[in-house]
Amino acid sequence: MQERDRVTAERKDARSFAVRRSRVQAALDARGWAAAIVTSPAHIYGLTGVWLESGERLSALVLSARGAAWAVHAMFQAEASPAAAEGIALVMWRDGDDPYAALDAAWVAACTGRLPADGAPAGAGRGEDSAAPLCSGEQSEAWAEKRSEAWAETSQTVAVDGQWPSRHLLAWLGRKERAPRVVVADDLLYGLRAVKEADEIARVRYASALADRVMARVREVLCPGRSERDIARWLAAVWEEEGAEGLSFTPIVAAGPHSAMPHHEPDASVLPAGPAAVIVDTGGVWRRYCSDITRTFFLGEPTREMVDVYECVLRAQAAGIAAARPGVPAEEVDDAVRQVIERAGYGAYFTHRTGHGVGLEIHEPPFVAAGNQERLMPGMVMSIEPGIYLPGQFGVRVEDLVLITDEGAEVLNRAPKALADVILR
Repeated sequence: MQERDRVTAERKDARSFAVRRSRVQAALDARGWAAAIVTSPAHIYGLTGVWLESGERLSALVLSARGAAWAVHAMFQAEASPAAAEGIALVMWRDGDDPYAALDAAWVAACTGRLPADGAPAGAGRGEDSAAPLCSGEQSEAWAEKRSEAWAETSQTVAVDGQWPSRHLLAWLGRKERAPRVVVADDLLYGLRAVKEADEIARVRYASALADRVMARVREVLCPGRSERDIARWLAAVWEEEGAEGLSFTPIVAAGPHSAMPHHEPDASVLPAGPAAVIVDTGGVWRRYCSDITRTFFLGEPTREMVDVYECVLRAQAAGIAAARPGVPAEEVDDAVRQVIERAGYGAYFTHRTGHGVGLEIHEPPFVAAGNQERLMPGMVMSIEPGIYLPGQFGVRVEDLVLITDEGAEVLNRAPKALADVILR
């Protein structure tokens, strides 16, 4: 039964990836764009089901209305092979070859539906003993000729992944007699991922449950004399113990005056004796999907101002959760949170946006910030994390992930956050 369930899940995933690719291709056709060049591991995964970290080596999935092809280093052929099984042509290159010739070849394959070296249909089946086409020698010249033909047949507008390093983009453009018009593809690519499907929501939900379990254990290590860096290392080990595949990001442990720095990097400083605030911001990954949670703890009895600030942050977060519902612009959620903090006189000390989307990446749309008029939709997952930071004194941040539902917002985290729960005497 388990094997049958696994195969069924894999087929469902394959259908989802194919649907997403078709949506990109339809959008390219509707906008009159020749193709999209997709390079970030998260975007490629969302379109193929393959997560590939290629480091400094070029890896680029090309999608056009006519097809798809992936220029990737030959050392990753095994990892990329599931994409080939879905009809995506693989164009391989090796160290010493010109990777941008491979990208041109992938462009030809995607835009014409044929591999330029041998004329075979792009995506044509190849046995394990037969490698995908390699970009080397005289083949590069053949591809250059075919590339010119393909460019003549297509629009000169290219949508490029916003995460593609500029050194690759500039090197690729520099080899062209006629440089194309380049647009950023992020609205198109992230638009596919902003609204999560049921299986994606299940993964974020489970990752959030892991976050609750990790945060429940944090109390045992928050004691005066222990260093921030030591606690951060401990968090990494605990995430692994709880079953996470890895960390969503390097944990933030910020004690005393450091808690007034929203993204303080843990160092050798030790937790002071109370009263002191300690911000712990952490997240883990489960089946590629991230979680994110923040709690502020108090060592010893908090001062009156610490209590006032903490309760203000809780009220602000509650206001944001209440405001988050389908059809509401993201900026209105930010405004609801900010109004609470401003009325309390701490507006100048809330120095960042209210939240961000979470999924395959720890920071992705929708961004809950002033000026973002994107309307929330059921299936979106985002953080609501107001904070108040008093320089040189202390800071407070409380963060939970919420899922936008048909009725409003479902809070995915259950870790206690009432004042009495975060005071460590």
